[in-house]
Amino acid sequence: MSYSQEEIIPFNNNWTISLSINYHFIRFDQEDLFGCRGNKPLDMGMGIRYKKIALNFHIELPFSAEFYNPTSDSFDLNFDYIGENFIVNSYFSRYHSFFINNHQITEILSVSEVDLDILSTGLSYRWVLNSETHSLKGVYKLDRKQTISSGSPILGFGIYYHSIYSSDEKLPGYETKQHFIYTGPLAGFSYTWLFGGGMFFNTNVVGGINPGLNGNEMKFVFIPSLFPDITLGLHYKTWSFTASLDLKIFLSLQSYQVNSAGWNNLSKFNITLFKITKRF
Repeated sequence: MSYSQEEIIPFNNNWTISLSINYHFIRFDQEDLFGCRGNKPLDMGMGIRYKKIALNFHIELPFSAEFYNPTSDSFDLNFDYIGENFIVNSYFSRYHSFFINNHQITEILSVSEVDLDILSTGLSYRWVLNSETHSLKGVYKLDRKQTISSGSPILGFGIYYHSIYSSDEKLPGYETKQHFIYTGPLAGFSYTWLFGGGMFFNTNVVGGINPGLNGNEMKFVFIPSLFPDITLGLHYKTWSFTASLDLKIFLSLQSYQVNSAGWNNLSKFNITLFKITKRF
């Protein structure tokens, strides 16, 4: 698909290198019983791309965790393929060792480590309907820029899985690992505002309706999802600077467990505090 040169201008560079500072954490809440949060240090991301081939990796920065809270053991892997009019996203994350600071079991507001293991993974396809004037490649891949403010509806489909396990008495109901698989359509909208000097601001919000299954009980669950993304950036001829917030929120509705609450919420945050990209 070709773009109008007045609307979207590609950067014709073969090589790109990038450096970023990022913060990630995951949160798990269950009704009025408890709220758990992971504590992962900052990391530094480095990437290099030649045409369509890219390599990215992250290194955790020492002494960047919240020293007054337990540190989480974690593993995060994310892959995006961004085409002219679609985005494919896949991710895999596993967090162990959380801290809890608002549980009502003891009726005392305190901070303590809890034994909780959460694995979350998913795959989604999103189609940008108005790709002739709206480019998400210019927002995420930074290989082109828009010259007019524009937006586009987004449609797609996703499939997800997560498991939750805890042997901690503070988190009742998860002594047996719970397995959830769910899938459904996605719909949303993206818009990019342009300002002077190459500055842009993009908001991209997509939501899903996901019927699913609890693998332990072989019973129906309903897990609606929401994926808001916000990016602030600045394009120059061979340089780009961005900061972004990427959220994945899953609300699990279930009422069949006698001794547990009827819903829980799983949220995963990826915050890029600063990213600098150089094109050659």
